[in-house]
Amino acid sequence: MANLFDALRISESGARGAAVRQSAVADNVANAGTVGYRRVDVQFESLVDGHLARGTGVSARPRREVGERGPVVPTGVDGDMAVSGNGFFVVTDGQDRFLTRVGTFHPDADGILRNGNGFALLGWGAGGGGALAPLAVPPNVGGSAVASVRIAGDGKVSAILENGQSEPIGTVPLATVANPNGLDALTGTVFRATPASGDVAVQAPGSGAAGLLVSGALEASPVNLDEELVTQVVNQTSYAANLRALVTASRMTDKLLDIKS
Repeated sequence: MANLFDALRISESGARGAAVRQSAVADNVANAGTVGYRRVDVQFESLVDGHLARGTGVSARPRREVGERGPVVPTGVDGDMAVSGNGFFVVTDGQDRFLTRVGTFHPDADGILRNGNGFALLGWGAGGGGALAPLAVPPNVGGSAVASVRIAGDGKVSAILENGQSEPIGTVPLATVANPNGLDALTGTVFRATPASGDVAVQAPGSGAAGLLVSGALEASPVNLDEELVTQVVNQTSYAANLRALVTASRMTDKLLDIKS
């Protein structure tokens, strides 16, 4: 009887694990075109009863592959930025700070640079260094209107005026951590530091462990649709097999109970 009950638990855990993996596949496929997205992988671990020294099923644990990078794709759009190498943009919702690779930064009605998620980009003022603050583009400088924004690979941000001159606005720093996969994923594109990720180090692009910025470009999703579709097919087969094993064990248990009664 115990072995049949074990079969029920094991088959149920296998079906549940397949459902977890299917949820991860669905998330990845849905975000195949999302800028700065981080793919979900599922880690499977065998469950063992320490007292009986035998397997009791499987556990499935989803994990964001934060350290995995997508390709840098040119857009030619002023304000778009991609990180080439290590690092994250430091952004804020007005209260807390977060890390992201979503570089679609454009001025809002107040001139503050915000990305597609609505987070304000934090950086240093024109003098460099000091406390991080939201970077803003002034509407005009010295009576000349701002025509566009230029961002260099070292993070220097300049306002390009209609008279052809440029005016420094500030610097976009990059934040790095020792273990990106240890970051807490609030969404597929927004993260915050944890003890597992290590402390956040904020530095100028190109210095320390930080990569460089690519202006007029964005980091595309690293999701490979072909791989996700293959995983989906394998997962469907696994789910069906576990359900079949679950039904068989249930019928065998019913028959045994009928005999005993």
